[in-house]
Amino acid sequence: MAVCNGLPGEGLNGYTANEGLDAWVKKELQIVMIAGERHPRNYYAWNYARGVIRISMRTSRNEGWEECVRMIHQWCLMHPRDISGWAFLVFLIDQRDLFAGTDKSLDADQIAEDVFAKTKDFVRKFGWRGESVEWFLDAAKHLGIENDKSDRLERDSSAPPDVSLKEKIDD
Repeated sequence: MAVCNGLPGEGLNGYTANEGLDAWVKKELQIVMIAGERHPRNYYAWNYARGVIRISMRTSRNEGWEECVRMIHQWCLMHPRDISGWAFLVFLIDQRDLFAGTDKSLDADQIAEDVFAKTKDFVRKFGWRGESVEWFLDAAKHLGIENDKSDRLERDSSAPPDVSLKEKIDD
């Protein structure tokens, strides 16, 4: 994994200021996701990802937060039993106020609610059970993330699945 060699403008493993930091963050998160696939529940890799996000928060405009959330959420949906990935997603969502403060066009609360609703939808459609995804949904509620759509999904649990997992993730 790459190591931060300085602040933006000074070089970051070949990346330059601003757009380079966002590219570096995305690349590092992709490496963490690969490590998570090869070694499930890889707390060391996901802890490293927290450090990457913290570096990004101190030194960047944080314009890639939404993309990071969506990328990690997609990974979590593909690995529903990996609690370390879900825990990192909660960490990212918990940072939403800091990221939203730097980008006035970003509706971070809506993005977090969408992630919560989509996760509840997957749980219902595919009958997921397990500590990891249930922990995520509980943690999200404690962060104040719920919406009317997610409540409707819970009440309408009798509907049969109409889309494959792969098709749903590609949306």
